[in-house]
Amino acid sequence: MICLEQYRYTIGIWSFYSFMTSVSKNIRRKPRFKSLHNCTHPASVSVLLCICYLLFLLLLNCGDVQPNPGPNKLNYLSFCHINARSILATTDESNSRYYKLDEIESVLCNDFMYDIIAISETCLCPEIEDSILQLENFKRYRNDRNRHGGGVAICIRNTIKCKRRLDLESPNIESLVLEITHQTGNILFSIIYRPPNQDARTKNDFLTYFSDTVQKMRSENPINIIITGYFNDRCTAWDDQHVTSELRRRFFNIAIQNNLSQLINKATHFTENSSHILDLIFVDKVHFVANVDIKSPLCNLDHSSISCKLKYYVPKPQSYQRTIWDYKTADIDGLNNAFNTAHIDIFFGVFNLLDYIIDNVNKFILDTCKTFIINKVVNIRPRDKPWLTNEVRRAFRTRDRYYKLF
Repeated sequence: MICLEQYRYTIGIWSFYSFMTSVSKNIRRKPRFKSLHNCTHPASVSVLLCICYLLFLLLLNCGDVQPNPGPNKLNYLSFCHINARSILATTDESNSRYYKLDEIESVLCNDFMYDIIAISETCLCPEIEDSILQLENFKRYRNDRNRHGGGVAICIRNTIKCKRRLDLESPNIESLVLEITHQTGNILFSIIYRPPNQDARTKNDFLTYFSDTVQKMRSENPINIIITGYFNDRCTAWDDQHVTSELRRRFFNIAIQNNLSQLINKATHFTENSSHILDLIFVDKVHFVANVDIKSPLCNLDHSSISCKLKYYVPKPQSYQRTIWDYKTADIDGLNNAFNTAHIDIFFGVFNLLDYIIDNVNKFILDTCKTFIINKVVNIRPRDKPWLTNEVRRAFRTRDRYYKLF
């Protein structure tokens, strides 16, 4: 009993043989191809066909090439990191309550639709209840310091199975580690925050704890290790000499020794006179990275949010289309006149089956209504906030375009 792949190989080889044979015959028959006559000698053609067959078999046997390819609509696992500078701040111009949380939910959760949102410098304390940080359809994990600084959090979609790994977290580093269950294996995801202006001993301790944590994570044999966060280690390029970095070249060397690839190579923090890379993303299997991006700052912050897509399929909440009718501006008189003068009974004479009659009557009613009532098709995103209109989205896109130009 042959399997489906073997059947495809057989059909593919036969089709390819027929094609190559016809090509070689046509070349020999056409006078304008006489210059190719030597190349189409039977022996030469046989060698050429053998080479082509081998290449064709390799192509069919390649794991990432589908014999019957379809549209590429894979939803890759996506995550981002944002340095919030106190997630419960209420200092915007409108003095709204927790406006940073609102923008995180509307932009990062609903607009960009990230699966994981890592937040550093949450500035939370254990007395603050989880309900205040509620993001719709997201689970949340926290590691607080106090209301005056520090702290990290991870929000992850309810559809993604995960658990916190306290045994992989170092008590000497502000960090969180999650174990994400994927159909191909487990992924270890971590966020780290390192405060600035540490003394020499504290810096050495951080590097030691960081290296130990990575080695513990590697001992779990995950399919990938992802570490992101705000490291306060200024550099203009990750692979430079780190002359302006607090940790100098040591942090870079530890990442290399632990087989970690750092993905961010553009500035994420800006001042009037300088720009540096402070927010980082590490992975230990870089070939699974599909995309890396640096977004414009949210919430009037001086930090860009960083994001990444990995080649791990996850289900996404889908938007859908709906027809909206503007009844207030409808031409009711024209609509009534159209129905009064319509000969609907004609459908009963044309069609014998009741289903056909109902379908055509319904189509006639809808088409007539579309003529006299203004309507349009809109995209409905179930998780959108009421105020997130198309005008607001266009403003976000305009902001992002200007940010890229800058």
